[in-house]
Parts: sequence; structure tokens; C-alpha cells
Amino acid sequence: MTRLEFLVGLVIFLVSGPLVASEYIRGCYYTNWSQHKSPAFLPENINPGLCTHIFIAYDGINTSSLEIKGTEANDIEIFSRLVALKSNDPSLKLYLSIGGWQTGSSDFSSVASSDGKITQFADNVITTLRSNGLDGLDVAWFYPGLSPSPASDKSRFTTLLKILKTKFAAEGTATNRAPLGLTATVASSPDYADKAYDHASIQQYVDYINVMTYDISGNWIPHILQDDSSIPNIGFNSDWTQKAAVSYWMNKGFPANKILLGLSTYGEKFELTEVSGSQDLGMGGVSPVNLKAGFIPYYEVCEAITTNSWTSKWDDDKKIQYVSGQKGKSKLWIGYNTPQSFDKKLEIVTGSNLAGVSIWSLDNDDFTGSACGLGKYPLLNAVSQALISPTTSPSTSPTTSPTTAVTSKKKSPASEEYIRGCYYTNWAQYRSGSYKFLPEDIDPTICTHIFYAFSRLDGKGLNIGPYEANDKEMWGRVIALKSQNPKLKVYLVAGGWNEGSSNFGYIVEKDSRIRQFATNMISLLRTEGFDGFDVDWEYPGAGERGSVAAHKQRFTSFLRIIREEFTKESEKTGRPSLDLIAAVSPSPYFANRAYEHSIIHRYLDFLNVMTYDLAGTWLATVQHHSALKPATTFSTDWDMKRSIKYWTDNGFPASKIVLGLSNYGRGFKIGSGSQSAPGVKQLGVGSAGPGLQQSGFLSYSEICTLIKSNGWVSKWMEEQKVPYVYGMLNGIWNWVGYDTPRSFTEKIEFVKSQGLAGAFVWSLDMDDFTGTACGLGQYPLLNTIIDGFRGSTPPTKPPTSGDIFQEVTTQSVKKSTPGDPSSFVPSCDASGFGPNPFDCTKFYQCNNGQAYSQLCVSGLAWDQSISSCNWPSLVPGCESCCT
Repeated sequence: MTRLEFLVGLVIFLVSGPLVASEYIRGCYYTNWSQHKSPAFLPENINPGLCTHIFIAYDGINTSSLEIKGTEANDIEIFSRLVALKSNDPSLKLYLSIGGWQTGSSDFSSVASSDGKITQFADNVITTLRSNGLDGLDVAWFYPGLSPSPASDKSRFTTLLKILKTKFAAEGTATNRAPLGLTATVASSPDYADKAYDHASIQQYVDYINVMTYDISGNWIPHILQDDSSIPNIGFNSDWTQKAAVSYWMNKGFPANKILLGLSTYGEKFELTEVSGSQDLGMGGVSPVNLKAGFIPYYEVCEAITTNSWTSKWDDDKKIQYVSGQKGKSKLWIGYNTPQSFDKKLEIVTGSNLAGVSIWSLDNDDFTGSACGLGKYPLLNAVSQALISPTTSPSTSPTTSPTTAVTSKKKSPASEEYIRGCYYTNWAQYRSGSYKFLPEDIDPTICTHIFYAFSRLDGKGLNIGPYEANDKEMWGRVIALKSQNPKLKVYLVAGGWNEGSSNFGYIVEKDSRIRQFATNMISLLRTEGFDGFDVDWEYPGAGERGSVAAHKQRFTSFLRIIREEFTKESEKTGRPSLDLIAAVSPSPYFANRAYEHSIIHRYLDFLNVMTYDLAGTWLATVQHHSALKPATTFSTDWDMKRSIKYWTDNGFPASKIVLGLSNYGRGFKIGSGSQSAPGVKQLGVGSAGPGLQQSGFLSYSEICTLIKSNGWVSKWMEEQKVPYVYGMLNGIWNWVGYDTPRSFTEKIEFVKSQGLAGAFVWSLDMDDFTGTACGLGQYPLLNTIIDGFRGSTPPTKPPTSGDIFQEVTTQSVKKSTPGDPSSFVPSCDASGFGPNPFDCTKFYQCNNGQAYSQLCVSGLAWDQSISSCNWPSLVPGCESCCT
């Protein structure tokens, strides 16, 4: 071994390490052509909890450019829709499978012909996988060393895997990411495998192999056999079995804990004269859906049994299921799998200490649950039930049981970290030069939540949808960031200043419209992989914004009904509930007319208070648009401190409020540099900058550039804890209030001191994301937020639910019996809510002078301070109740 080979091997070992799984691998092949079947099989049909890995089959190789070559026109879109499944199962891994039977050997032979070609190919593979949010590569070369592939390809295949693995490990180290995974799909029998693989060598470079222990028999054999028998047939000669295949690979030096046993969700059809062991007269007829002779999906077998009254039989000697019967002039024999046969095959996995299984393919199981009478995905569910049982785990795994999927909608009373919300604007892609901002410019670890602004609100259609022509693609590219940060949440935003009120007004006019809107929205959010919805109606109740006074109450109904529908969908599907938030006005001018503050918090996970744009040219003097505190030396209109006090004084819990921060400045025209003190007369909107090209609106990176290149002067306002800058631009004196890491630090301390839930920024593209303008590295403002929250624990938030209390009793309480707590009757002089002094779990609602008894859901207590049910630990005097 050369020194170089030793170092390469050491790098691979240190970065990758041996394969240690916390649960058996349940690999599932998704075929990109199944979208063209009828019924079509789409990414949204996949239950992500059934698989630990999805192999996307197949793409090819461009031998000229040494890149992966797409095989479907919509491959990139399909990738993003598959990546979106991670929002429901962040641990899910997605591998792109290249090759397959149709691709054959010639393209692989070309790439593998020299180390230089392989190296270039590996670099391009890394780019493709990372840019699409995929986790690894599956190499399905059918087959190296077999004609027309030259015999030398056996060793070149090993070199291909070695270089890919080395490049994957190096890229992971360089970028501080988990290295991309590498698997190989391999033949199961010596006829191919002896000529194709150096078994003991390739195990060093792959995480595991998918052994294709299916298609073991076919019409090349003179008699009928099950295509993937688990054990040898008794009574007649069998060609090959799954158990023999596993023994073969292990005897060749391949570790059992790197082997995935191949299972098939389809059967093989034969025309015959007699049953088992009789002469094979050729492949069975064409499948009605898959249009492939001899090939029949599991769900079609079920349908054929029902339609033709065929009889299915179990052969306990061979551990196989088969069915035979007459169809037209043909007598057919079909060997196929059932949950029972899968159970027997899985005994090979557990008995031989294999890593798990790979299943071909998702679309051939009864994914609709309508054919076999066993619910959706009966075969894959059989695998899950057998391999994620607490009593089973691979021998190399930790002793802890694998984590099961979340099925409860109930949220934890404590947050893991402060919210760091980031707005992504879909128009930032159109800027030029260093100001152009794309999803790939986002550091996925810098935000806990990304708000995608904006979608198009379709009032009459009662739906939301794309605004920009490429929004669906961009949605997928943003959601793909979850592959690097599985905890990241991505919300779709509807509304904004330009949206106004007309579409919102139409939707909220009737409860039935809101409910249909919620149903349509849920479908879109789940399909695209979003985690929640951010409603930014600017503003309900504001006549000058096209709204009417009644919209204040209808906005509450809007939030309530959406929350109810989110809860229902969660309970029905077993998925965590979609989140619901609102972006709201910070000042009484709009907020008094727009919101029922003390009520809407029940339906929201948190509230984005837009504490910026607090000053503008509607004022007579220059003022900072997002000052933390008021000034005493000159008159100020509004500030962050007063905004938060306003919201909490009106009954909204501080622990659900997220403070809005701006990555930009608001500019005014002033007379001269000598007239630049805060509070001087403003002469109009300021100049446009070189990047955003918007008058009076400058990004932080633009301001840094102007300080450096135009000699602008920055000064600090100690009372308001924010800076401003002034200088000349295009012959005009400008005054701009903006933020720096110093002012962000002050604001983050304010968040913590006030018990708020966190902070959000408008917007990602206006920080110095390239790190070239301000001399403080990439994202200096957002990194200040991370530093400010580091080591701090956020406050406990009140619970959020579609119903945090049970149904109102239909009978009002008429009278009270002295000394009997059960008949307690409060005084109802005004409408509102009140506590039951005898029972923490009960409260009452007054309506038209009448009291109605209500009950919090199990585990919660009534909290009069927020007029809502809350965690008992947060309600004085009720800490020990509700257990």
C-alpha cells in the first residue's frame, strides 16, 4: 500500500466511519416513470414514515460533460417534491440512483476508463446532489466486466467507488457537512457477480449494497419459479434463492451489516400447462397498467384475484405465495409477495444480521389501499412492523430503540430555542451583480424559520398559489435546505402591503369560504412540503387599505377556522399540525382597528410584530424607523418598546411575540451635512442605492458600501440604541436610520428581558450575505442574533390548539346552591371570561348576561391573565392540577 492510499483510506474512515444504524434500513425505490402510469404515482403518494431511505431511479450519465443526465423533463421538480417529504420525517435520506438495466454498461465504462474522468464526474455529482438537497448516490451499473463491458471494468468499478467515496469525504470535511452517502446496486448471483465485483475491496468504499434478490427467475428457465424465493424449492430444481444470495456475498468477504436484502412488490407471470414445476410456455400477458409482459404489481394481483375469482395459495416448504387461474385462453401462474411472505424474508435480515432491506418499488405496493383490503402500503407496513419493533435492531446499532413518528398534535410546553425567523423575498432573484439573491445563498443553519414571501392570494378561487413564474421551483429549492438542517421550518406567506384587503375581505365574508380556503391551502402546503402559513393582511378594519370595520372580528374567525382545519388534518393523517402565524401592525393606529388581541393568540403559534417602518416621509422630521426606545431630546412617533407594551397590555402573551428587525435603512432627504442631527426637518424621500435601486430604502450591505466609497458618516443614538448615517449620493444629502450588529445586540437583549419568543428579520437578502461589503464576514446581522441567543432559554409559551377548551355546554347555569362548588354561578355584568374558583380546569363565558360553563382540554388550566387555557405550571395556584 502506498502512502497516498493509506492517507485516502484514513480520511474515509475518519469522516465516514463504519456504518452504525440506529434502526434497520428500509430502502424504497421511487421510479421517476411511475408518474406516467394510470393511476399516476407521485411523490405526494409516499408515506415518508415507511422508509428510512428513498432511492430515486433512474438518471443516466452524460459521457461528454461527465455529469449526471436527467431522464425525465421534470426531474428537478420531482427532486424538490421528494425533498419536501423531509418536512414530515427529517431523518429521511434521499439517494439518486444512476444506471439501471436500460442504461447498461457503455456510459459507465466511458466514465470509469480513467481516474481523471472519474474525478471530474465525482465533482459534478457532488454539485448535482448538493444543489438538489439529496443525501447520496446509488450506483446501479448493470454490469461491470460483463459483455459488452470489458473484463477490466471489474477493477475500474472498484476505482470508481473509491474515488467517489474519497471526493465525498473531502467535500464533507471542507464544507463542515455530513458527507454524501454512497451505495451500489449489485447482482445477487455468481453468474454476474463473480465477473463484476471485487467483493472484499468494494466494501471499503460503500455504505452498503442493495443486493437485487428478485428477478431470480424468468422465462430463461424451463419451468416456473418464484422470482425471489427466500429458500430453495423442494421437489424440483431451483435456480437461485435469496438465502443463497446473502450467503454468497458474505462468503466473498462482504460484511453482513452492509448488505440490504432486495424485496419485490411485484410478481412474475408465466403461461403454463400445469402448476408448480411444470413447463414454462413464456412470459404471461401484458400487465394492464404497467404494460410489461410477465410483470404484475401486487395491487394488480389483488385485483385479478377479485375479478377472476382466482385462488391464492401459500407454499410453506418454499415460503412463497402464488396464484394460478384461467384468463381467456391462457392459464397463468403468478409468483408474488404478500405480508406473510415478507415476514419470512425478513427473518433472513434479522437472522443474518443484515443492515436492512431495499424494496423495488413504492408504486407497485397497494399504495391507495383500495385493491387488497389491507389498508395502504400493506407490504411496506409489514416491513416497518417487523424491523422497527423495539425487540429488533441491527447488531451494530445502539441499544436504544428507534424513534417513532410523531402522531400527536399536542405541542410541548417548552421551546428548544429562541425563534430566529427570516423572510425570503421571491423578487430578490431579479437583482443584478452581488445583490442578486437565490435560495442557495441562504445559510440553512442561520434561521429556525424561513418565511417565503409572497404567494398569490386568489380570493374568488379560495386558494393561494405561486406569484412568480418560477415560484414552485423556488419553493422546492428553499425547502431543500432542510436536507442540511432538518429542524428548519419553512412557511408560505400570503398578503403584504401590495396585496391590500380585497381578496382577504372576500374570503372572510363567510365561514364556509374560510373553511374551503383552509382545505385548499392545506393541500398546497402539504404537497409542496411547507410547515405552516403566515398571514400578512395589511390591515383588517382599515378603510384606507380597502377593508371595513367588520373585518376585525372576521379576521379572528379566519384564524380560528384555519386552526380548526389544521388540527383536523393533523388528527386524520397523524402528521404534526401545520403551524399558523400572523404578521401584524406594531402601532395602535392600525392595530386598534384590526385585531382582537386577547383572542387571536389562541389560534396562533406565534406573532410577528412588524416593528420597523415606524417612521417615514409622513412625519415632519427625520426619525429612525426601527428605534428600540423613544428619545427625550426630540419628538418621536413610535418605537419597539412601546409596540411590545401595546400588544402585551392588550392581552397578547409576550412568550408568543416575535420582534421584527430590519436588515435595511429608511432614508430622508436633508438640507446639508450640518443639518443632520436626529429630529431635523426632512425634505422628502432619500436617494436610491446601487443595489436595491429603491428611493429611500437601502440594504445594510449598500449602506456599508456607501460608508466606504462615499465617505458617509455613521453615528450612534444612545437613547434609542440605534445608529444613523448621513452623506451625499447623486448630489443629494441623505439621512438614513439603519441597524448594525451593535443595535441588533441591544434588541436581542430586549427580546430576552421582555420574555419574547424570539426575533425575525426582513429580509435575508439585505444583510451582507456575501461578506464583501461590511468587513464582518457573511451575514453579520443574522449572526449577531445567533450570538445573542446562544446559551439562553426562551420562555414557555401558552398552548395553541384548534380548541384549547372543550365544547361550550348548551345549558346556561341558572342558580347556585350555597356550599356546592359544582353549582358555582358567577356574576355576568359584562361579556367576557372568568375563572371557576373551585376548579382550575373550568371557566365560564358571559354572553348577554348569561353564564356558560366551559372546560379546558385535558392537561390544561384556565389562566385569567391571558383569558385562555394554559400550562398549569404557568398559572399561579394551579401548578399541581390537571395531572
